[in-house]
Amino acid sequence: MKTLKFILVLCFISSPMLITQSDVSSRQYKIQYTFFDKLTNFYKMDYTVKVKRFEEDKLVKEYSRTMTVYLSFGHFKPLEESFFEVGVQFDSLVYIAEIDSVSYHWSTNSDDLIGEDDFLNTVFPIQGKFFRMTVSPYFDVAKIEGTILQENRDYYAKIPDELMRTIWQKTNSDINLQFISDLPKSVLKNGRFAIDSTWQSKFVIPIEGVRYSCDTANTIFYLYDGKNFHIKSEMENMYPNTGDITTVLGKEKKLLSVDSNSSGKGSWDVNVTPRGLINAVVGKFEIEANYKDETKPFKDLISVDIKYELIDSKRISWVSE
Repeated sequence: MKTLKFILVLCFISSPMLITQSDVSSRQYKIQYTFFDKLTNFYKMDYTVKVKRFEEDKLVKEYSRTMTVYLSFGHFKPLEESFFEVGVQFDSLVYIAEIDSVSYHWSTNSDDLIGEDDFLNTVFPIQGKFFRMTVSPYFDVAKIEGTILQENRDYYAKIPDELMRTIWQKTNSDINLQFISDLPKSVLKNGRFAIDSTWQSKFVIPIEGVRYSCDTANTIFYLYDGKNFHIKSEMENMYPNTGDITTVLGKEKKLLSVDSNSSGKGSWDVNVTPRGLINAVVGKFEIEANYKDETKPFKDLISVDIKYELIDSKRISWVSE
């Protein structure tokens, strides 16, 4: 009789646990991405790149640089058909580079540049930039605009030196501004999904001034830790936009493009709350870029680490342009 009672009690205790585990695995969660009225979110973005340069299959140089951007999002405004608009401000920058064993350091909080780095021209034109970003119901960036931004672009178009004009225009292009301010990068999908749900989408990102694309990025909703949804895309076959021209580390006086044999792979991992607030992003990329230089073609093996971190949220009123 005692044995029978023990079995009944054991069944009573264990049955709810089995039901709970089943519910968790089959439950669907609402994935969303948004901002909130009168709330400003402050993020830190770290972009670190390491380059190994080869000429005729011989390693000739190594470069590295890190760009840190502090940016804020505020002045949220809902629009029609589930679009929304948010203001974006690049608050400050820190830049560190090592080129040919020479170190450089510059930040917006100091007028002093340690070293003379021509590549800095691709960084500091974005300091203090403000613009409005429109986001679609699919969490894609639909539009970037701003009165001051357009005035700056009109001014850059009049720079007489072709190299400098191209660099400043490229740095303030929609592509580059979106690269910094578009945190989800098409990884998130609007809807309700269970853990281990998968989907495919196109993924595009500029790496060292050249856009690399993957037409079938494989995305998985792999974890809910009680605070954040963890959603990751992996891109195995990335190909370049061979029409893009750019300056590269160590060859800042030239505008170069890559050939069609260039390739890459990478991942983009987003942590987002059930309310739609992104807390962190981690991106990793490995690129083989074959540059078409008229003097001597060369190949760069580029390793890139990108990290976003939400550092604060405050109730601050923004002043419209």
